[in-house]
Amino acid sequence: MFKPLKTLPFALLAIGGTAEALTLGQIHVQSFINEPLKAVIDVNKATEDEIQALKIKLADRNAFSKVGVDYTSEVQGLRFAIVETPKGTSIEVTSQTSISEPFLSFVIDADWNKGSVSKDYTVLLDPPIYTNRFAPPVTPADAGIVRSDEIPEPVADTVIDADEQLGVFFIDSIA
Repeated sequence: MFKPLKTLPFALLAIGGTAEALTLGQIHVQSFINEPLKAVIDVNKATEDEIQALKIKLADRNAFSKVGVDYTSEVQGLRFAIVETPKGTSIEVTSQTSISEPFLSFVIDADWNKGSVSKDYTVLLDPPIYTNRFAPPVTPADAGIVRSDEIPEPVADTVIDADEQLGVFFIDSIA
């Protein structure tokens, strides 16, 4: 006779074991536009055996079209390497040529001994920020010191025209 309450814990254990499988996390871009790409993808919840068996490659054109991503020449030049960092295992994504577009989208395939996954990434490549290069400070022009007794008084010219009204013009005579 089948006893569902006795088999339920075993079924939950089996499901719980798959929840801790290797996952690909966020991508962290370390380069700028018009430079070769350098980025790192986090690898989460991976055992040592999974890391040893992990193979990363660029997905085929069919996978790109399924998720609506263009398979460009810049994408074809991407290289992937599994690296160990103080924060854990990561996938280093690099290119040998400069990336000239501000956005780069690609799809990767990850295969290991207990599974596989395809994931698409889109990165924004900002222009470089020159934090150590500032514009030179602007210094005001030296106007010198002018004493009030050196300022000449304006000269008034009076023009009288028989047909026109009286007009007064001030001529500033700074020499």
